[in-house]
Amino acid sequence: MNRKHLNKALIAGVIILWVFIGYGIINIVQRPPGVSGQVRTSAPSHVIVEDDTISLLLNYRDPFMTFRLSTHEGVKKSNNSSSGVPVTVVQNVQQIIWPKVTLKGTVISTDGTSKLALISIENRLHLMHQGDIAEEVSLIKLETDSVTIAFKNQTRTIK
Repeated sequence: MNRKHLNKALIAGVIILWVFIGYGIINIVQRPPGVSGQVRTSAPSHVIVEDDTISLLLNYRDPFMTFRLSTHEGVKKSNNSSSGVPVTVVQNVQQIIWPKVTLKGTVISTDGTSKLALISIENRLHLMHQGDIAEEVSLIKLETDSVTIAFKNQTRTIK
């Protein structure tokens, strides 16, 4: 008899617990978008508008954009706006996207007259001498531990 009463009490407790959980889920689902709880705040009676004093010029490539600002040359400030707030106009500066280039190794003859580099361009291997061009990448300078390459009038040194 005692065990039956205990089972009924536990079942009633579990049902009450599931009622609270269900009530919480229903309140979350029926809440309008953007509302994150029961806290209500009042808007300030006055709003202070300040000019933006910080201008971000990033020196790294944004992976989601096809252009970037390389220097301050592409940015112009203009005060010709109807609200009186300075507006920053950004001109598109095309970025040269380099292929994936890695130096796999260099071979230099014992007398130093013949030099050869094994360079991977977009995961394709190329044996190149100084002055050779492969996939629009030209080998400008060949050292024992590094190479200087050019792609669309830009140069880089790879080690």
